[in-house]
Amino acid sequence: MELILTNDLVKRIEFSDFEVMLGRMNAIRSRCGNPYQVEIKKYGQSTALSARGLPNDFNKLWCFEPSDLPFLDQIVEFFDSRNPDFKIDLIPTSISEEMTLKLNQKGFFQEGFHTALYTTTPTLLETEMSSVKILEVRDVEVQLFSETFCKSLELPPTIAENGESFSYLQQDPSWSLYLGFIGDKPAGFSMMYIANDGVACLAMAGTIPEYRGNGLQQAMLDRRLKDAKTKGCDLIVAQCEYGTTSFRNLQRSGFRIAFTKSVWKRQILA
Repeated sequence: MELILTNDLVKRIEFSDFEVMLGRMNAIRSRCGNPYQVEIKKYGQSTALSARGLPNDFNKLWCFEPSDLPFLDQIVEFFDSRNPDFKIDLIPTSISEEMTLKLNQKGFFQEGFHTALYTTTPTLLETEMSSVKILEVRDVEVQLFSETFCKSLELPPTIAENGESFSYLQQDPSWSLYLGFIGDKPAGFSMMYIANDGVACLAMAGTIPEYRGNGLQQAMLDRRLKDAKTKGCDLIVAQCEYGTTSFRNLQRSGFRIAFTKSVWKRQILA
């Protein structure tokens, strides 16, 4: 039986997503000399994550609560001195009229939405595909994982998340990195993070363009769901854009919508 969606469960789901991003930021920060000047700072219940020269997904205020409004000026000053183009995610249980008015007064506007999904009883589709193989990444395969990550997301190999940062995650027992093969060719990747409170977070995943449409993502989803249950997780969560292929794959695997959070950003005047 699925858990009833309470305010506490909503916050548990959102905090697990924050922990995924925190882990990725710590991995980037672990690179020699901290070249992207990653900084992490607490303001009440919320946490500011900042990295110079990276997109605003890496520059974000997480877990912002109405009780954190007195810190808003300090938060804006923090990002202004580092990367003014940052985002704030607001979950439905944490939004208040005062909060949206204050954000609007500071020049923020709602840019979009992001959907969180959850399940306690996943459905394993396990479609028979003899050509598809999913393997958990070992030390010697981290560089191959990094290359597949970049090709799948169509990113240059010079991005902040590279072999060095993935090696940091691979050595952390809370993280599992996976490579998906079609035949003997690396064709995609996926990641999973398991929080201390037993939440399994299905993190990023992708397929190299020429291999898309072969069921690889569903196979990697099934593998992570199996591993999460084997490791005793009582809750499995994921985040994605509403209505995407990932969204439909998750629904087919028994996930339900937990909430849709609003994404806020500030208008930066030239």
